[in-house]
Amino acid sequence: MRFVCNFLVALVFAIVCGCGEGGPDVQPVTGKVTVDGAAVAGVMVTLVGDGGSAMGLTGITDNSGVFSITAAGGYQGAPSGKYKVVVSPPQPEMDYSTGVPGKQMEFPSKYSSPDSSELTTVEVGSEPTVVNIDVVTK
Repeated sequence: MRFVCNFLVALVFAIVCGCGEGGPDVQPVTGKVTVDGAAVAGVMVTLVGDGGSAMGLTGITDNSGVFSITAAGGYQGAPSGKYKVVVSPPQPEMDYSTGVPGKQMEFPSKYSSPDSSELTTVEVGSEPTVVNIDVVTK
């Protein structure tokens, strides 16, 4: 019984404190998204790796259109590799006085589908990566 208790204490300690040196090796990935030349807040930027896996590599633009990619687990950046950059329009804001959502901004499908050949491809290496995209809707 004592062995089981000691094992459980050690297991809980390992889970709480973690193992290793603090996570995956990632490099900063930042950039700016504009829509028809203007900065837009709330655009979701996703890096999609080979095989279509997004691996939780996302960022949301601020009011200046600037984003920073965050990996699953809260790590700032992305592991080395080649990625397609997918952008999704911001969610419309709700008008709480009427209960009606605002108008949904729409992006051409070439920006939001990883299968599109027109998407920006970025290679993350050992240096910080900057990605700038202008979404053209007109």
